[in-house]
Amino acid sequence: MKDLAEAIRAASPTGRLPCRRAFDLAASLGIEPFILGREATAIGVKISHCELGLFGHTETGKGRIVNPDPEASLDLKREIAARLTGGRLPCRSAWEIAAEKGLSRLAVSCAAEGLGVHISSCQLGCFP
Repeated sequence: MKDLAEAIRAASPTGRLPCRRAFDLAASLGIEPFILGREATAIGVKISHCELGLFGHTETGKGRIVNPDPEASLDLKREIAARLTGGRLPCRSAWEIAAEKGLSRLAVSCAAEGLGVHISSCQLGCFP
């Protein structure tokens, strides 16, 4: 894991690793994002700029940019509802919906928030 830790540190000189960069790094290393996220946590690197807008968008890393979108299309709302697990929308499912619908990940997250649905199971392990 020494090489992985070094790669993470090189990609995050500020001690914060944006979500998108973490996924790109995991892909380039041929590992699952969760493994990268777990190692980042172990070495004290914080994941930031969540692609779903849930965390890491301020100087302190705690800011959210997701806003409820009650005006999301009925089709999108149905797709979100169909993919709930335990009343929550898994992160991976939100990304898949965005790709399938040609939407930003943030748009899917905002639609979920408008429905009162929480995102769960971060692919990088940042939240359960």
